[in-house]
Amino acid sequence: VMAVEMAVGFGIAIARFRSRGSVEMEEARELKG
Repeated sequence: VMAVEMAVGFGIAIARFRSRGSVEMEEARELKG
């Protein structure tokens, strides 16, 4: 079940990355520090 949830979450992350682009990159940088 966990693997499926991770796969779905990863797909959503890619969708957001493609739609927002640099915006997601900035958010990722802030989360990573």
